[in-house]
Amino acid sequence: MTTLNLMHLVKGLIDRIYRIVKFGLSAGVVLFLYLLLINNYFKNVTDIIHADGVGYYDYLPSIFIRGDIDRKGKLMADNPELYKGVVGYPDYHGMKLNKYGCGTALLQAPFFAYALATTPLEGNERDGYQPPFHKQIFHAAIFYLLLSLLLLRATLERFRVRWPVVFLMQLLMGLGTSVTFYAQQDAAYSHIYSLFAVSAFLYFATAYFQEYRSRDLVLMLAALGLVVLARQMNGLIVLLLPFLAGGWTEFKQGVTTMLSNYKWLAVGLVLMFGLLSLQSIVWYLQVGEFVTYSYGKEGFNFDSPKIFKVLFSYQKGLFIYTPVLFIALSGVIWLFFQGKTSQAGFWLLFFAVQTYVLSSWWCWFLGCSYGMRSYIDIYPVFFIPFAMMLDRWRSALKYLLVVLSLLCIPLNVIQSYQYKFCIMDWYPMDESKYWDIFLRTDPKYIGIFFKPVFDRSNMHVVREYDLGDVTGAPGTMPVILEKLGDSVPDLSKVKVLQILFDSELNHDCDTKLMVQIQEMDQSKWYNWSEKSILHYREKSLGTMQRAQFPLLLNPTPASNTLALRVFAEFGNGKCPLENVTVLLWADNE
Repeated sequence: MTTLNLMHLVKGLIDRIYRIVKFGLSAGVVLFLYLLLINNYFKNVTDIIHADGVGYYDYLPSIFIRGDIDRKGKLMADNPELYKGVVGYPDYHGMKLNKYGCGTALLQAPFFAYALATTPLEGNERDGYQPPFHKQIFHAAIFYLLLSLLLLRATLERFRVRWPVVFLMQLLMGLGTSVTFYAQQDAAYSHIYSLFAVSAFLYFATAYFQEYRSRDLVLMLAALGLVVLARQMNGLIVLLLPFLAGGWTEFKQGVTTMLSNYKWLAVGLVLMFGLLSLQSIVWYLQVGEFVTYSYGKEGFNFDSPKIFKVLFSYQKGLFIYTPVLFIALSGVIWLFFQGKTSQAGFWLLFFAVQTYVLSSWWCWFLGCSYGMRSYIDIYPVFFIPFAMMLDRWRSALKYLLVVLSLLCIPLNVIQSYQYKFCIMDWYPMDESKYWDIFLRTDPKYIGIFFKPVFDRSNMHVVREYDLGDVTGAPGTMPVILEKLGDSVPDLSKVKVLQILFDSELNHDCDTKLMVQIQEMDQSKWYNWSEKSILHYREKSLGTMQRAQFPLLLNPTPASNTLALRVFAEFGNGKCPLENVTVLLWADNE
């Protein structure tokens, strides 16, 4: 090899490395910022595999560790040992069926395999749930998030979007949406993996309809199979194909070319249905049926969709908790004004059908979860028209949209923090609660909406103490109630201690109420509670209200040596407490 040839070879290698680094640099920056955010703000999570995540993940330990996936219709009553490790699955004709799709587990499998190869197993039903497995599932989510960001860039480049706008879209998707939450806190859920599958489909579909290459056709169909395997509802993404093609005319041309290329079409269909058959196989192994409906009594209410709630409610509304997507809708409007009505119309058709189906699900808010998580899988769909608009629109208004979209990043980070650390209500969030804690991260707000509930109908008040008005100088901690020894002879029967007072609760309130139940000589403690009075909130903060909090007590012995004390710690001396009452509740005899 001559020196000149060697120089050309080295130059070509350097150019290739440069292109690879340049292509992945922006996604790497976003991922670096995300990991920095986790380490310094959200903190690490150890219990990654929980709630719905268990169902998506459990295929792996069930197949490769416990060996209980192969039940083939054996009844649980007759085979209790076979079902010993099967936890949380719904009943199916006397058997247990994992209702969640196996596509997520398929994508998690390489990371599970690494943990399995490097982790000693304990030989019990929790095998596959030791800390290294949780850690690897977090790594899996980060890996597929990175791939999703790279695929977003590749797709936007197909639409001839320049790199500064591409980087902005990657930044917004990674840090300005609920991806920030679900790639860490709920990393075992299906959404990040479905995001990857949908991102792959969008890229290969766009590539196919632009160049009609057989390779892209095969990969598009394979990606579609993975999309449905991970989450069946996302199969509606095929409605977006005319948009990706550039319009109805281009779509028809692409379909015609596809049908004429029947050999490669057949290869793609084989791959697609091969992937989909994996779900039928595991269903057969579990209950002896190749086709079934795994969600039991859960289903759709197509006659009463909750469209407005899904999009705008304070409980979980898409545009309330991910407002950057609402801003991104401006890209669709821009398409109309650019005369691309066919392309914009098909985008809206897909969004309308997807929203109608999602809002028809019996539990439209998907239980305890941050934001409208059912849309995470299709986030790139919002950023494609938005990127096209920002790249080509010459109006100065687009810079206002950029600023507004960037402001969504700190908003999303703060709201994700609020949800993780129990400042935001996980379930029945409403407008009043939302604005009470808007942008609030002070520790005094932690748990503000997580008030215990007790059934008064089966209880009665055994003691009532009217303490009048309670005030205190800043920094003081007076005892407002003290009962010693046999002054409360039936204290062992008390199940709930409830404190009520009138106050205009507001954000300046630093007062805390503390409850102690202990031996008089302080040799043993039975109950200790310390709550900011904001936790007593019954109405919106800043309004005069009758506030209350019920403390559910630990059992105490029948003894005349106990001491019950209630303290008020006045931090800044504000927010006096009026008409303070302490009620002791016991079960009805």
